[in-house]
Amino acid sequence: MTWLHIVDGKITASLANEDTLGLLIQLGALPGALVPAGPPSPEKNKALVNRYFNEVMNQGKLETIDEIVAPDFTFRIPTLPEPVHGPEGFEQFVKGLRKAFPDIHFTVEQEIVARNKVAARWTLTGTHLGNFLNIPPTGKRVTDQGIDLFYIAKDKIVEMWVNEQDLELLRQLGAIPSKLPTRS
Repeated sequence: MTWLHIVDGKITASLANEDTLGLLIQLGALPGALVPAGPPSPEKNKALVNRYFNEVMNQGKLETIDEIVAPDFTFRIPTLPEPVHGPEGFEQFVKGLRKAFPDIHFTVEQEIVARNKVAARWTLTGTHLGNFLNIPPTGKRVTDQGIDLFYIAKDKIVEMWVNEQDLELLRQLGAIPSKLPTRS
């Protein structure tokens, strides 16, 4: 997250916070609690992530979740205060998202596969027709962009981190003003 201080239409200060430690662990630059079993298969891992986007998120095939998500799965997204745990928790998340945006569609723009990790840059489109983050349906068509980081072990997604333009998404839904007030 980046906080900007704007005076007379110009950025005068910027403060950025990010989960650098988590990112470095996911990229394998630092040791983490998760250790992959067996040699990773980049092709299998890419196919697994493609099933996540195409079958689960785009088509709503909830039965696919048990096939691609590990029992100890953890899902982290900035719009939720706590991580989502396990296939059941993730199924509830997907149901809620698809209820809020029944026509949701993810387009994967780019993927990078490195051993047991996959990074996918995506664009999401959808129409806000159900409650989302306590925001009543607006009927507005929205576009969101983000990057998902997947950690894969034993041919299942074990952990997932989402980094999206959530502030812009909330602006599109009218939950925050297009122009923020300036400090005098």
